[in-house]
Amino acid sequence: MFLREAVRHSGYLAHKQFRDWSNISQLTNLLRQFSNELTPEYPDYGVDVFRDLQRIAHRQFPWQVEFNHPLIARYWKIYGNKQLESFIQADFGCSSNEFFIASFALLSAWFNKPAIEIPLKISGLKIDLEVINRIASRFSISLPKARSEINTMHQFDANYEYRYSPFLFTPLVFSQQLGKKLYCPLPYLYLKRMTDGLYYQFVGRDGFSDAIGSSFEIYIGEIISAELPESHATPENRVKRAGGEFHTIDWLVEHDDCALFVECKSKQPTYNAKFDINDTKALESDIDKICSEIGKMYVNLNRYINGEYPNKNPLEKIYPIFVTMADWSIYNIRTNLNPEKYVEAYLIKKGINPDIMKKYPVEVCGIETFELLVQRIALFGPDKVLGPRANGYRRSDFLDAYLTSEIPIEKEPVWNAEWLSALDAFLAESTSA
Repeated sequence: MFLREAVRHSGYLAHKQFRDWSNISQLTNLLRQFSNELTPEYPDYGVDVFRDLQRIAHRQFPWQVEFNHPLIARYWKIYGNKQLESFIQADFGCSSNEFFIASFALLSAWFNKPAIEIPLKISGLKIDLEVINRIASRFSISLPKARSEINTMHQFDANYEYRYSPFLFTPLVFSQQLGKKLYCPLPYLYLKRMTDGLYYQFVGRDGFSDAIGSSFEIYIGEIISAELPESHATPENRVKRAGGEFHTIDWLVEHDDCALFVECKSKQPTYNAKFDINDTKALESDIDKICSEIGKMYVNLNRYINGEYPNKNPLEKIYPIFVTMADWSIYNIRTNLNPEKYVEAYLIKKGINPDIMKKYPVEVCGIETFELLVQRIALFGPDKVLGPRANGYRRSDFLDAYLTSEIPIEKEPVWNAEWLSALDAFLAESTSA
């Protein structure tokens, strides 16, 4: 919001600058005061505070994520799959490995200074400069165009603080009046654009949905294999039977005397579902879709319990885990929409007793939280990690908060070492070339 308003109102010959902390403080206080005055414009003001809470989570929680290599490493692994690499190649003219290293190099450049000369000239990398400039071009917007888009979207209503910003998709800014330089006002937005922003760039294209789904499922399997090597992990299989066929769960992980019933979904929430408070249709639609998938998982769990999985004797202790690429806070934060009712309605429609949800409560988590979860299961087992939650202890808490406070451990993120090794190898190759 701060950046959006600064671009909207600032001029090239302005007398006040953001180099002065008092100006930043004054503007921050004025924006906060103005936002408070807009609060009565909220629908159901004073009645449904949870609707605002869920969108606050989507706006503020991501900013608490540190700049770190694990985030880049995660997407480097996922988009390293050949099916997805074709989309990177088509848009940027390079491999996934080159894309993430070049993007990281650009990000590093803006850590040292707010602007760099264009066309970009980054030495020491064995990557075609045309590729680097193509990435920068894809991620940039002219200042006049950014101001025009902001003005077009601008309204003083309940969504004022959460209004769409062009900097979400194009975090780099250039302007003839500012000279031949490319600015990165908020490096965090650039980091998000080069990682989970790729999903929104490619979604809707032919073949992307299947490619991202397959790659994400493979990625989850790699995490399980890396962190739980002594477990028996069975991937999704097609089971033929009289009257038709069905697909088993994405990953059935038998560890100790427990079964982890893991379903993977790459779908991410739409922008309106996360931020629009006036119209809940997008939110309801997204919740309906994700809850339908959770319902399908329970249908699959019911088959497993009834012995329909070939060559599998169902274990008594079962922990369903529904893991997504994005952290679906719209599911975890309780709103008056009540996501559990969506799942319950789905199960009733399929003729399955919804009590299965109480006996085997599902953990809905994003990929980063799943990595934290698996690392703790490797050390302490599923019962110690998930048992208390299944019995109601801190059930309303976010899973990552429960894991880090109740079971704190010191362990390196899953793919951190592999990414840093690949980065070092690439830099060494570039230096010797």
